[in-house]
Amino acid sequence: MALGVALAGCDDGKPAAPPAKPAADTSARDIAEYAARRAGCNHWGGEDGTDAARRAEINRNMAALRCGQIDQDEAALLQRYGGQPQQLQQIRAAHDKLL
Repeated sequence: MALGVALAGCDDGKPAAPPAKPAADTSARDIAEYAARRAGCNHWGGEDGTDAARRAEINRNMAALRCGQIDQDEAALLQRYGGQPQQLQQIRAAHDKLL
């Protein structure tokens, strides 16, 4: 019942407010997570799979880090923090770092 009452006041005919900029603690967490993943992806992507076991280890780590989508995640962060120069600098600085 409370859900119905809460939802009843949601459609007041006014346009939805634009999404708020992420809070500083959120941006720090988002960027730190991305930076750690990017460093791991850069590391594992540069490794040689000299045998089947080593290739499997590389592939496991790259899958766990979601390296196949790291570029899309970076693009999303660049867009999300587009008006925040400090955050943009941190995102760009992480691009070429290794573990």
